[in-house]
Amino acid sequence: MRDEHNASLVKVFKIALLDINDTVVPPTTDHDKTLAPIVQTGSFSTDGNGTYQFEGKILSGEHANILEAGIWIKPADSNNTQLLPADLNGTGDTIRVSTNSLTIGRTYFYRAYALTKMGESLGTIRRIEVSDRNATRHWWSSISATRTDGWITNSWMGDLVPYPNQWAYHRRLGWIYLSPDINKGYWIWRQENGWLWTDSSTWPFLWSHESTGWLYLFPAKNKALFYDYPTGKLR
Repeated sequence: MRDEHNASLVKVFKIALLDINDTVVPPTTDHDKTLAPIVQTGSFSTDGNGTYQFEGKILSGEHANILEAGIWIKPADSNNTQLLPADLNGTGDTIRVSTNSLTIGRTYFYRAYALTKMGESLGTIRRIEVSDRNATRHWWSSISATRTDGWITNSWMGDLVPYPNQWAYHRRLGWIYLSPDINKGYWIWRQENGWLWTDSSTWPFLWSHESTGWLYLFPAKNKALFYDYPTGKLR
């Protein structure tokens, strides 16, 4: 409240609340409230022999005691959901589970979850396509047997989105056209380099048809930088 001289006076009053038994009820603040955990759905990996590992993370620092956390998974064409509880002992806030019960040829949805006394917290839903590594139905089967949300991740060739017409968007190389050979290698056409060849045993070295020599792809995060062995220069 201000007077005509623009002076103000602030007073703080304490108000005591009484219950029906005339007992003083202690005040509470938002800091006293127990918070539900924030859960993040992570990536997956496979050993190539039918075992898949899924990860998640509990992000919030102050949260209710977690009764259970793990991965929720279901087939895309079925309502048969499955909970895969994680062993959180010694893992901190990381959720990590494994399963070998996924069926080849099926698409699954999965998400991280955490159960507390306040209820259930869920991460975002992600998709995984399980295919046979030896199958010929996908031209990219020699790169990876599975995709998550359309992406092949953590493969020997890195991260890419393959398309049925054999084009792919590669996180490092940009748009490329890939033609598989009979030995599980790939001829790669890239506008900046022309035709390149590589396989799982030579990557990140690529044979250049244009210079008839090897290129080395440096492990930079966001751009393609090559060392050209025939010229001894970067390109």
